[in-house]
Amino acid sequence: MVEITTTMLAEWTARASATGTHETDVEPYIVRNAADIIAMASFGVDDSKGKAAFDKFKALQVALFSPNRLAGVPFGEYVQARRTAECRRLGEEIDGLLLSVIESRQRKSKGEGEGEERIDLLGLLMWSGKGLTARELVDECKTFFFAGHETTALAITWTMFLLALHPDWQRQLREEVAEATRGGDIDAVAMTKLT
Repeated sequence: MVEITTTMLAEWTARASATGTHETDVEPYIVRNAADIIAMASFGVDDSKGKAAFDKFKALQVALFSPNRLAGVPFGEYVQARRTAECRRLGEEIDGLLLSVIESRQRKSKGEGEGEERIDLLGLLMWSGKGLTARELVDECKTFFFAGHETTALAITWTMFLLALHPDWQRQLREEVAEATRGGDIDAVAMTKLT
């Protein structure tokens, strides 16, 4: 999380330096940051697979939830055949991407793949003893990703908004973080010291 967020903050700094202004629309950065963190925590994907998954999820989300005057109209999906086909195509691509991650993990567990086992949501689901099928694992990952990245992004956005409204809260938070990290980088141990 720290590495992903540090990269985002470096982008903000570079953008502010390049434009000479401190005003930046942070929403797309926060959404991207949340998605990267959720992708890493849930299925342990690297930046390239994480970006591919996020881009496809975002495109599917836009296609699914764009205004639709035909919602609830019988046979509406046939009237908007192009959109329906696009949603199906994106869904299949996301399924394929997640299946490749799952199959890679299964090979690793059998000693056929390279790398070490990861402790993340996918690993916990795979080895919980519940015997989930690959299809069920894909569905669980999609649900977690869709719900997780939006919820996280909204929580961060509202937190930043409230901190912007209350400079005294910002100051208190900065002091608390400085005390918890003792001038170093924030990590899981330092996070436990925050109230």
